[in-house]
Amino acid sequence: MRSKPFVLSPTALILAALIGLCTLPAVHAHDVPDGKKARDIDTVNADIEIGRDAEAGDLDTVNGDIEVGAGSKVGDADTVNGDITLADGVSAGGAETVNGDIEAGRDVVANGDIETVNGAIKFDNGGRVSGGLETVNGTIKLTGTSVERDIETVNGDISLLAGSTVKGKLIVRKPHGNWCLFSCDDDKPVIEIGANAEVAGGLLLEREVELRQDPSAKVGPIVYAYDKK
Repeated sequence: MRSKPFVLSPTALILAALIGLCTLPAVHAHDVPDGKKARDIDTVNADIEIGRDAEAGDLDTVNGDIEVGAGSKVGDADTVNGDITLADGVSAGGAETVNGDIEAGRDVVANGDIETVNGAIKFDNGGRVSGGLETVNGTIKLTGTSVERDIETVNGDISLLAGSTVKGKLIVRKPHGNWCLFSCDDDKPVIEIGANAEVAGGLLLEREVELRQDPSAKVGPIVYAYDKK
């Protein structure tokens, strides 16, 4: 007796197809492998990772970190809730985050502004920023780095070390609104201008700071834009 052929119903076929899709290996759509090229990457709830010696356009996420491998070239890097990490020798556009740090290794070139609100900014030796640096509540630490425009903060400490140079101004803004419940005087930003560092445009201080300047540092005019006690 001949056996009847085994036929799947349409519903079973759909379920099988769905199960098959679920068992496929995961594709990291927001990763660019070493040495490869990609266009702009735009996502919401995912990290973006660029390999070594790779190229990509603008990198944009909302809830995720952005990591760019050594020697790679990318456009602007923007996130809201995440860190941005630029490894040694990276060339990038600007970099911006709200709640996260921006950290650059050695010989990183940034062809735009570097901005964060609640996060630190750090550049290592050989860094070059053609724009400015800005944060509200984060620290800024530059080692052997040059900045073409202004550096600006409200509540963060700033350290310019190992011959770092700023062609613009170093600005400490006055807090607005309810930044301070009692008094900001007990938590003054610390501004450290280390050995052989230079701030050509001088300092614009809208609030009191603790200024630590090495004797070998060069600083332009210091403007105290507040009532000194």
